[in-house]
Amino acid sequence: MQMLQDILSEELIKRAVNLEDMGIKELAWSYSDVLTIIRLIKKKGYIISGGDVYKKSW
Repeated sequence: MQMLQDILSEELIKRAVNLEDMGIKELAWSYSDVLTIIRLIKKKGYIISGGDVYKKSW
């Protein structure tokens, strides 16, 4: 989580959806937030490996 705090604003982290209820130790964001996050990651020189996509059905 520390890397996230170095890159993302507290507001973006708070908007994340915690997937632990599904047995997945990850966070997810809306499409519009993902676009913002990608821009921030690129600006900081990071790369993205993977990118699971889930359909919200609850």
